[in-house]
Amino acid sequence: MADNLSDYFQRATGARSVRAIALRAGLEPSTLNRQLTGATTLAVETVVTICRAFDLDLADAFVAAGYITEEEADRLGARVALSAFSDLELAREIVVRIENATASEDLTGDLPIPINVRGAGQDDLLAVASERTDDDETDEGYE
Repeated sequence: MADNLSDYFQRATGARSVRAIALRAGLEPSTLNRQLTGATTLAVETVVTICRAFDLDLADAFVAAGYITEEEADRLGARVALSAFSDLELAREIVVRIENATASEDLTGDLPIPINVRGAGQDDLLAVASERTDDDETDEGYE
């Protein structure tokens, strides 16, 4: 764990020494060295402090430290990225995917429950969804 993080910090900071990294981040060089070599426990705060001092991606550092997996970092990145967009921007992206034929079947396929949603409240829709199953072959009773 510590070797990977130490390597990551050296690569990400332009091959700076542990001492130079610590001083720029406002940390004691000996404390950082002990944490990176595994002599003492690596504090999450230490990783965050270094990332802030060098404007490094926290998710990448957390992966290098072994706190999270690469898959978790990818999901975190996607979630954060999506939340930064407005509803209109997201809708435009969906249209672009459909026009470019890159949209998934989830987006372009048939809707599973054909119902008339005009005037229906959330409770009405949930009730219909829970009553209707994939085995239903007719749309009887639905507009």
